[in-house]
Amino acid sequence: MPTFQIRVTKAKTSLPMVWEELSPEVQQAMIIAGAEKLVNAATTKDTLKSFDGDELAMAQSALANATKKLEALKRGELGKGRKAAGKVAGKVLAEARRLAKVVAKSNIKKEGKKISDYSPKAITDYANRILEATPSLIETAKANIEAQDALAGADVALDIQPDPAKVQANAKKAAEAKEKAAAKPKAGKVSTVRRAPPTRRAPAETGIGMPA
Repeated sequence: MPTFQIRVTKAKTSLPMVWEELSPEVQQAMIIAGAEKLVNAATTKDTLKSFDGDELAMAQSALANATKKLEALKRGELGKGRKAAGKVAGKVLAEARRLAKVVAKSNIKKEGKKISDYSPKAITDYANRILEATPSLIETAKANIEAQDALAGADVALDIQPDPAKVQANAKKAAEAKEKAAAKPKAGKVSTVRRAPPTRRAPAETGIGMPA
């Protein structure tokens, strides 16, 4: 059963809604309310002021814009050339992809198969297909991000202490890496150290040609 996240703007959170739990009358009312909101959003610039008080001209323009919007909705477009669920904030999309991967791995386990038998690319491709087929994941991701943002402002002091063993190990590792990098010769750099010329040894005396 598809579950949708209904945003409660002032509460900065969302409520889960299972579509099948609603009566046909409520479903129809929600569809009409949503359609009216989307269609009328295209008429916000059609005001009496913009038409110098000409009510008939305003009504004609509003009808034309609403009709154009309805046709766009039929093509699956929510905005100017934008497909439904097409443009999503980066961190929301990243969270939605994470959720899709969770679903993908869960499906693999349900089939009695091992996740380690699949390549990361195969799992990612499968998760992307799940995300495309499940738009509600976007709304769930939005709710998760909003909850995370709310928790980020929680007034809880950092009262935990670093692990001394980990601090020492990390410092040792960083020092070793720095020492290794310093010992490694840099490519393309010519040494400027001048070597001393080799010392010339004097020839040994043989005694040949010396007076008796």
